[in-house]
Amino acid sequence: FNQTETRQIIEALNNCKILDPACGSGAFPMGILHKMVHILQKLDPENKYWKEVQKESIIGAEIRKLEQDKKAIEGLSDAQVREKALQAVQERLKELEEIFDKSYNFDDYSRKLYLIENCIYGIDIQPIAVQIAKLRFFISLIIDQHVRPSSMMDENNKNNLGIRPLPNLETKFVAANTLIGLDKPQQLTLRNPKVEEKENQLKELRHQYFTASTRKEKLVLQKKDKQLRKEIADLLKADGWSSKVAEQIVSYDPYDQNQSCGWFDPEWMFGIIVPPTSLSEKKVPPTSLPELNSGFDIIIGNPPYIQLQKEGGKLAKAYEKQGYKTFERTGDIYSLFYEKGMQLLKSQGILTYITSNKWMRAGYGKSTRQFFLQYNPKKLIDLGSGIFESATVDTNILLIQKAPNQNQLQAVDLSKSKNIEQLNHLQYLTLKNLTAESWTISSDIEQRIKAKIEAKGKPLKEWDIQIYRGILTGYNEAFIIDGSKRAELIAQDPRSAEIIKPLLRGRDIKRYQAEWQDLWLIFVPWHFPLHNDSSIKGASEKAEEEFKKQYPAIYGHLLSHKEKLLSRNKAETGIRYEWYALQRWAADYYQEFEKEKIIYPNMTLFLPFVYDEKGFYTNQKCFIITSNIVSLKYLTGFFNSKVSHRWIRENCPELQGGTRELSKIFFQNIPIPDITTKQQQPIVNLVTQILALKSESKDTSELEKQIDQ
Repeated sequence: FNQTETRQIIEALNNCKILDPACGSGAFPMGILHKMVHILQKLDPENKYWKEVQKESIIGAEIRKLEQDKKAIEGLSDAQVREKALQAVQERLKELEEIFDKSYNFDDYSRKLYLIENCIYGIDIQPIAVQIAKLRFFISLIIDQHVRPSSMMDENNKNNLGIRPLPNLETKFVAANTLIGLDKPQQLTLRNPKVEEKENQLKELRHQYFTASTRKEKLVLQKKDKQLRKEIADLLKADGWSSKVAEQIVSYDPYDQNQSCGWFDPEWMFGIIVPPTSLSEKKVPPTSLPELNSGFDIIIGNPPYIQLQKEGGKLAKAYEKQGYKTFERTGDIYSLFYEKGMQLLKSQGILTYITSNKWMRAGYGKSTRQFFLQYNPKKLIDLGSGIFESATVDTNILLIQKAPNQNQLQAVDLSKSKNIEQLNHLQYLTLKNLTAESWTISSDIEQRIKAKIEAKGKPLKEWDIQIYRGILTGYNEAFIIDGSKRAELIAQDPRSAEIIKPLLRGRDIKRYQAEWQDLWLIFVPWHFPLHNDSSIKGASEKAEEEFKKQYPAIYGHLLSHKEKLLSRNKAETGIRYEWYALQRWAADYYQEFEKEKIIYPNMTLFLPFVYDEKGFYTNQKCFIITSNIVSLKYLTGFFNSKVSHRWIRENCPELQGGTRELSKIFFQNIPIPDITTKQQQPIVNLVTQILALKSESKDTSELEKQIDQ
């Protein structure tokens, strides 16, 4: 770069506003600080330009301060005004010289100090996390200062070994709920100039607080801060703002390090005005409303992954009325952080998060994908699992710009290589014409194949089939028994055989054929044996007496597990149903287990599907497909094919280790060639042969290849 370009880049760095909206202990803000320092090291190894930029910033800031402080200027002569301005500038410049003095500090100290002061911000809901984040930055500054013997120090520094006082980061890292904003009026164009004047005073005061070094000085500034907040609140109420919002602003105390604010607003916490979403999305020329292009230049982070429906939907209730387009009751909180991050960006700004990759394919991710399409996704790296040892979910990195969508998303899939060092050697694929449907990272050829399959196929949910979940016992040790125990119970009471059913678990399902482990399910519906009596509501003593009388051996067996059975779902056991009954017994469809069906696991790495006509029941780790019309052998052949497996891997959520989740909401969308019964027959014949050979433990690979073709 030439001198002009170098200067422009350094000025851009100094003016860049960066936020981590869920900063935790500050790892990401610290990481970007190191990157910015590295850039300055390369561009300006002697700190020449960096010092010039800071000097000009100081002079300009002091002049603006005097212009805003009308009371200080009134009654003063021009000479007095100039003298006051000169004195303030000289004090700041003296401090600047000390900061850049290499006998006091290493070069990186001045780089870090001004980057922290001017550029980097963080929020976290936990005060302790914010405290740790600030500690990181304190340590980062201390290590770039020289410790000097007392003989080399003046009287002011002897007590601190020459180390400069640490900056105050209370207005750089705040404890607050990022996802809940203030209910502010939307009319940006009607800003009260008196409010704006007070805001500027508050901003300048907090700038002074950043470098305040004595307890007395800090207390004076905190008192002024509180008074300014009160004056601003009074002006806002006079302008028609609600008393509640005005009081929220007054009560927010950035200097209370044990408080976590229940709301976040960048204007009142950081002095950065962000336009309301309703205005920022309008196509208004920037010159007509300068505030529309305010906000943060970069948003970074690793927001939390928490299902909104956890803990009885506690988070869902907290955020459902906040107006998020990405909100889904079955969704995850990180989707809301994506949306909030985009709201906080200025036009052309960049957001980069690392999150769970479930939004790419999950049903709840549809609104998130639709939201991304309003902007310009630029880079997507699917990391899958195994890249980071501490990660408990499969992750990806998305870089998205607050700009019109150019439909040129560059994407790469690292989930197979498991080696992030290969990132620079892998070829990025361009994903065009994305929709709110599942996002998959595939080549043009693969995308065309997918489009062809989907064009010629009919989604499974549109076929005349039913998909059901397996039985949930609530306590397997009582209800799932082996063959010897079954024989024992039948020997005690032959009638026991009526309610002991052969059982397959998810792990038993293999390609075309199950590996049955001689396990059996004691099938006891709610209110059994009076389960067909619709007059019974809730746990029934009458039903228990009948059960004990009609099936004494089974009753005795379950009685030995009564204590554990009672400790199941306590909101239901012994209330909605009897202690001896299954927790979920497929009340509306249990007869379907006795029919011809397809069985498949709900989570699987190998994607196996079994054709069954032997009346197996399944546990909750399986789904079954039944139909009175569709050929289930045809579907079994298709589901076990490479074409089917490709679609599943590209469209069903990936769990840890490459496992796929085949819950109904995902799997029901698989497109299946809608061909005539006559055209299906060759597949049906091949499946029949495969099943016959599998029963004899013979190789079927050649027949399976024919289906793939």
